[in-house]
Amino acid sequence: MAEQKVYQLQELNRLMERQLNGYPVNSVAILGVAGGNGLEHIEADQYESVVGVDINDEYLNACWRRYPKLQSCLKLICADLRQPEISLPQVDLVIANLVLEYIGIGCFFHCLDTIRPRLVSCVVQQGQKENVVSPSPYVQELQRVEEIYQDIDPTGLVARMREAGWVVMLREEIPMPNGKRLIRLDFHLRQQQ
Repeated sequence: MAEQKVYQLQELNRLMERQLNGYPVNSVAILGVAGGNGLEHIEADQYESVVGVDINDEYLNACWRRYPKLQSCLKLICADLRQPEISLPQVDLVIANLVLEYIGIGCFFHCLDTIRPRLVSCVVQQGQKENVVSPSPYVQELQRVEEIYQDIDPTGLVARMREAGWVVMLREEIPMPNGKRLIRLDFHLRQQQ
């Protein structure tokens, strides 16, 4: 993801900085936190709670080691977001970058129902459907990723979110060197009448 032809790691890091610092919130959950790319943009006293969720325990262990300054607020949860029995703590903001493609919109909504945030910021990827995994020396290792990948249509996601009571606050499109695009969509929960 960090190779110059791909450049996703760097761009996702910049996006995460803006997501983490864009809203006045006390708590955040990062779905698909992996090794913690972007967590360096958090100050230890910035949040009461930072919840990182990932299916890979090794990634979470690396995340814990990389960010000792956050150990007073960081809670890491090893969980498969596709499981119906998942239960996650309530937070103000959910960040889900390049996760919907692997868990699907239905599971994403289930996570939101569990977490009950007031803000959601997510990034989805578009372009080159035939090359989900960008060409790199790691293509073979990432073959499994390609098998579970689902294309997420940003327009369809916005429509589904609207039906569920969410309002789009921000839409940002970032072209990538490999021809793909990252699309950031931020939502807030519509006020109940």
